[in-house]
Amino acid sequence: MPDVLNDVIDLIKDSWNGGNVDNYAIQRNVIVDKIINMKRADFLSPALDYILVYSESYITEANAIGRHTKKTTDDVAIDIRSMTSREHATKVVNEVERIMDANIINPTENYDEILITRMLDLSDKSKGLYRYVITVRVTNHNKIRGS
Repeated sequence: MPDVLNDVIDLIKDSWNGGNVDNYAIQRNVIVDKIINMKRADFLSPALDYILVYSESYITEANAIGRHTKKTTDDVAIDIRSMTSREHATKVVNEVERIMDANIINPTENYDEILITRMLDLSDKSKGLYRYVITVRVTNHNKIRGS
């Protein structure tokens, strides 16, 4: 069974262009992982940016194509955290948005569509934390039942 979180992480890692983000490189300057794998999500190193993903919801519904397939929809949160500056954090957000927009159709072999549905600014100036949460809807229109 495909893991939508791993697919979103791989999409970000494989499509990342550090030149758009002050030459920040994945795994050297930017940690991309499931939030559940973080020991403490509230502990941030000021030298790193974090892109943490987690599932918000999963919906499955009957498909008009027939009884043997179904439509599945996963809403995935992409939680971007930086302590560098608002300008830098905005570059990270823009890079993630660029990646999602460039891969709207067939973003991975397991899904048919990925679309940004919401973006929140949850920055806390008193803590020097620049945080944005982007929600993407990942859809498979013809998933075989039982798979």
